[in-house]
Amino acid sequence: MKLADCRRLLSAGARTVLAAWAVATLVPLASGQRAETKFSWQGQEVRLDCGVPRVGKYTLKDLEIGQPWRLGAGPASSLITGAPLLVGDLVIPPGGYRIQLMRPQEQKFELLVEGAGRLVSISANTNLPSTLSDAKQPSSKLETTLAPDGEATDKELRPLLFTVTFGAPRVAVPFTVVGSLTKKAGGATVDGFKLPAEWLAKRLSGTTKSPVATVTLASAPKDAPKVFNVLLGESEALYVAHDTPSADAFSPLAAHVAMWDKKGSVTWTEVQEKSDHFLLDEVKFEKGKELRLVARVGSRRAEIVIPLGAAPKQ
Repeated sequence: MKLADCRRLLSAGARTVLAAWAVATLVPLASGQRAETKFSWQGQEVRLDCGVPRVGKYTLKDLEIGQPWRLGAGPASSLITGAPLLVGDLVIPPGGYRIQLMRPQEQKFELLVEGAGRLVSISANTNLPSTLSDAKQPSSKLETTLAPDGEATDKELRPLLFTVTFGAPRVAVPFTVVGSLTKKAGGATVDGFKLPAEWLAKRLSGTTKSPVATVTLASAPKDAPKVFNVLLGESEALYVAHDTPSADAFSPLAAHVAMWDKKGSVTWTEVQEKSDHFLLDEVKFEKGKELRLVARVGSRRAEIVIPLGAAPKQ
């Protein structure tokens, strides 16, 4: 049976049994290991975590077209990033996500990042394109790497390449991590992301929002989120709590918990000194009252004001 068979056969009543059976018979763990690969850039970390199955009779080339693979064994594979990740016009906001490997066509693979698009795109998930090749040396178990991918043409961005090798097949997923500038105010740490001004202006001209900052609280009530994304649009800004991805590889994507989210305004003015990136100049944070950010984007200045209000009752 191929890697995708257990997923195709899953039903609500059989998930638990088949999940355990898949680990035992298709992709047995190498002593219960996890493969963690990570990269740091300007104070932020990108980390991917996968189970480590041994290579048996089947490899990545046996994954059926149209079927996903949870990219490992045991608990769900995950991507955790402290900064936005860019792939062309696509963006993955800072946060934690469950990931899977998809095969939409014979020679085409994609990294499925569950939930990454639901607040910044028209789709709930984000599919990152990848390339398939043969490794110089076949692996005996799942191997992953995350490393710089060539020279950066923009000093505030770092191209990275995430690779997955399982047997002879090797899948490579390119993306770019964005640099950041950190400021502290009122019991919060605010990281502003140096998104390219032209890239951001293109998104602002449409209906999508973009992650321009994260707010990390020094303290928060029990079971309340401590990290929030600030998503910028042309006429409004959102303050959105990070979600916690499920460790269950087979459960449906959980709904975003919106009870902590806030909505604010954006005021634009022209500036004389043009910036090549989103540059965070001022931060004001009053817990339970207001978040105010002032930043430059190209030839414009954005004043973002988000009323926070009291924490919702749980």
